[in-house]
Amino acid sequence: MTEEHSQPHRRYESAPAPERDSHEVAVATALDAVTTDGWTYLLDAGSATLRAYLRTATRRSTTTPAVRALLAPAAVRVVDDEFLAGTAAAALIEADRLVVRRRQPDAGSADRGESATSRTARSPLIVGPERAVAVVETPGGVTARRLDAGHETRATCAAAWERAPRVAVAYPTRSRLVRTLEAACGSAVAADFGETVALAGQRGDDQFDPVAVAVVVAAKHELANARLVEWAETTGLAAPSTVSERKRRLQRDDGPVRPDYTVRGRTHGLRLAPTVPDDPDPATLLSLAAAWDTPVEDPSDDSPLPTP
Repeated sequence: MTEEHSQPHRRYESAPAPERDSHEVAVATALDAVTTDGWTYLLDAGSATLRAYLRTATRRSTTTPAVRALLAPAAVRVVDDEFLAGTAAAALIEADRLVVRRRQPDAGSADRGESATSRTARSPLIVGPERAVAVVETPGGVTARRLDAGHETRATCAAAWERAPRVAVAYPTRSRLVRTLEAACGSAVAADFGETVALAGQRGDDQFDPVAVAVVVAAKHELANARLVEWAETTGLAAPSTVSERKRRLQRDDGPVRPDYTVRGRTHGLRLAPTVPDDPDPATLLSLAAAWDTPVEDPSDDSPLPTP
């Protein structure tokens, strides 16, 4: 490759996550406090509590109870919009360890089996067959607090569950993405994508963009753009317009991606810019992919960005 640009690429700024944050510790404690026999309810989880549950359930494999998550719309958006949460939920659902339903807006404190004065209002609840535990935010952090009304709370959770509509998680599982990418584009491409996504998960970066990662990985292996677009659309990861938008942004000026070759003005493949180190590892690929969200300085294009 010939030298084309000298400006360094923007570095990936997400630091490694701590071993477990206070939400994750509290959720793990609550899950340990309820029996693993029968369904356990997760009620009114906020975004942080839901992410903590998904990380805990994924890490512990089959040692956490099967969960019926009754979520408010804001929490449902976490599994709708965030790749790590959505793919983790999809894997748990596929393994029959999670079912998600949308909490009805008129379901109030009566559904929770206790008065508002008996605990912090609207704290998330984890309710097993015999015990109920609240995940409570305190000035010192998040803690798990056992409640007295376990049987009553479970009965009212069951009643609210029957009224709630089921939520279909749109994201595929991460294992399916890697498996289908290997079939479509080869084992080396799939391995780089899987390892880079896994690193983002280890760092707890819930906002990283998997489509940008796929574009950068494709460029590393000089993959034809059409193959990437077909895979992303077939698996449900992203529409062709989303892949094109990420690619366009990553190709701007000092961006990390370059067209592989062009015939009559049409790009047929991708490659990394010559300033990118040879054989970039997952941490470098994450760094390169983060360049996609820098502002677009194009006054003629003020249309909203497509979502993955």
